[in-house]
Amino acid sequence: MPTSSKTCESHPVVGVGRRWERPLACSGVISKWSRNLTSVFISGEPVLSGGRGQDEWQEAIRQRVHPRIQSPRLTFVVSGLKRRGHPFDLDNLVHPVLMTFEEPIDRVSARLYVGTPAGLLIEDRPLDELPGPCPRSIYLESHSRESAHGRSGIPEIALHEVLTDHEGLGLHLAFDSRDIPIRHGWFGPTEAVVDDLAPWFGTYTSRQLIADHRIRDLRIERGLNPSQEGVAVSVWYVPDDEVLVPRGLTALLS
Repeated sequence: MPTSSKTCESHPVVGVGRRWERPLACSGVISKWSRNLTSVFISGEPVLSGGRGQDEWQEAIRQRVHPRIQSPRLTFVVSGLKRRGHPFDLDNLVHPVLMTFEEPIDRVSARLYVGTPAGLLIEDRPLDELPGPCPRSIYLESHSRESAHGRSGIPEIALHEVLTDHEGLGLHLAFDSRDIPIRHGWFGPTEAVVDDLAPWFGTYTSRQLIADHRIRDLRIERGLNPSQEGVAVSVWYVPDDEVLVPRGLTALLS
């Protein structure tokens, strides 16, 4: 198994304590398009993929942010965790944003908060170290490439219990291969791996869909070991009292 400094330490005990929220390293908000991105805050309720206002939302991002960002960090602030009474997935906020950028994008991180003002903070920064120990982690030497019905999933976790200590979860996927789609969303390998984590995330609705709306902290990277075809998966709790915008971030949301 390839090792990564960003992979959580394995731990048999379910549940972690409150983790320290590392302050964002940012010298201020810029007010115009720049190649040297420090941070840019786009105000307004973030738009879901395919949702009303997506074109206008993407154009607002293009007007403020240079399209060549290799390591986008996206901090979403939303007014609530449901749209029209239904929970939504963090990745559906991420997709429209990534489509405003250019290739290559080898890593992306996204964090979801509830608060005011609603909007999106965009930074170009490498991934942070993951919190640890993680209640769940596994390395898969091979993984699903598409969400085909009837596939076997991940036998090693099939009998694991659902993580229930907190509603919010963090997810890190570290792919060996360089060809995993990130900018064009992850409707292939990434979506398939996430769907295979249903034993950890649980399911909802009569269709038994994976409860991936629980993801509040998402980190994906590729190309860690191009000679292999595996993926390292780590899942941790995002405590319920960390859903609101932290005080250290509020000053950047203007």
